[in-house]
Amino acid sequence: MSEADDHRAFSLSSEQVEFFHANGYIGPFEVYTPDEAGALLTAIRCQAHDRSKAIFGDSALNYDRHLDIDELSQHVLQRRIVDRVACLLGPDLLCWRTEFFSKKRGQAPTGWHQVESYMVGGSPMLEVTERQPGMPTEMTAWTSLTEATREMSCLRFVRGSHTRWYFDETGTLTFRPGTEHTESGSFFGYRYDELKLDPDWMPDESDIVSVETKPGECILFTAKLVHGSMPHTVRKARVGLAARYVPTSVRVYPKTASFTEFGETLSTEHHGNVLVSGTDRFGHNRIVEQNARGMPFRPLIEEAERGAD
Repeated sequence: MSEADDHRAFSLSSEQVEFFHANGYIGPFEVYTPDEAGALLTAIRCQAHDRSKAIFGDSALNYDRHLDIDELSQHVLQRRIVDRVACLLGPDLLCWRTEFFSKKRGQAPTGWHQVESYMVGGSPMLEVTERQPGMPTEMTAWTSLTEATREMSCLRFVRGSHTRWYFDETGTLTFRPGTEHTESGSFFGYRYDELKLDPDWMPDESDIVSVETKPGECILFTAKLVHGSMPHTVRKARVGLAARYVPTSVRVYPKTASFTEFGETLSTEHHGNVLVSGTDRFGHNRIVEQNARGMPFRPLIEEAERGAD
């Protein structure tokens, strides 16, 4: 661990870093108490319908609401997340995307999938300009705002699968409206089976791990790890919040003025990245200093650092 990591209040131990590199994920660990997670979920639900400041306007997709909802602006800067991500990606970090994942009773499992560049329409959303040996180039922090048990569509992973490709993410997927939650193996209307390098590949059962989480707990994983979720079989809804991070060396939307996903075309004109840790010595991306309602991002970082001293 470097000297830069030593002052981080929520750093991963060397054993945890080793576990991550072997398995592709780490956690769960507590970010919020269950009561705090419930309050965050309530705040999000109260504000999510107001899209007047959302960068993607009236889109039904829930991307990047951290850029207009104050509570989510604070969430992406959470030291309990950022300190740990910094141990895996390095100290200079951007949050480039957030999104919600909700499941209700009767909804099918999310099929296995694997991405790194987040290719869409033949263009990458993420372009790596500098690789560090043995380090991932992106990270998802998936925080449960409700319980996520095996019956409530908890995440599952194929341990160690981030070390090779099982899917061709440069391929083309067909969107199937109406199958988002009903077709087993679907990824919200897409079937990643279409991208399998070996059409007959299925993970070994001994490599599959299902990770249950309590409200307020977080899992870190690289999206290159083959992952999915269980079916949802109980009445209570499951809500997860994904915050996605990259080193500042990664170009975000490098050749993408717009992209089409889940039946919608979205412009990246108003997209911005949040510098959540360290410095940006590359200058590849647009950095936003405050959210759309005027809440500054940098003072939140400084305040969190003071609070951890």
